[in-house]
Amino acid sequence: MLRLAGRMGSAAEEACRRALADAASQGSDVRLDLADVDYVSSAGLAVLRDGAAAIHAANGTLTLIRASEPLAAALKLAGGIPFLSELR
Repeated sequence: MLRLAGRMGSAAEEACRRALADAASQGSDVRLDLADVDYVSSAGLAVLRDGAAAIHAANGTLTLIRASEPLAAALKLAGGIPFLSELR
């Protein structure tokens, strides 16, 4: 399970991309806990989109197990992310 906290913006983009790329390279299902994310930008949403696609291409699933209110609102406004599963 991966757990991210704080701001998911351009400053954290590379670290988030690396973490999801490492998970994708293992070809496994990944659970992502984002309960402590207090801000997400379009760059953060792009990281989730690209990570979910990469994990899907490796025959895995990226599952969001907890989303903070700011992240849930951003996902709703963005219309969702392909290949990202959400547990509520």
